[in-house]
Amino acid sequence: MFLFAVFYASLQPAVIPIIAVGLVALYFAQKFSLYRISKRPTPGNNEINTVLYIFIFLGPLLFAIGSYCWTDLLV
Repeated sequence: MFLFAVFYASLQPAVIPIIAVGLVALYFAQKFSLYRISKRPTPGNNEINTVLYIFIFLGPLLFAIGSYCWTDLLV
């Protein structure tokens, strides 16, 4: 959802609050699942951290590409 938001943010800024609400809802759903339903979380590894690290750094790049697509290519 994060990469979706940064790509379409320049075209439709209203996407950002919608995605923010979705991420907060996802956080609380996972928190509820962890504390109420699951007794022990699934073990993670370093690969998840690496992928999320790459996603965070792809955010500005996708924002720039989306901004370029919606301002220069479609006009």
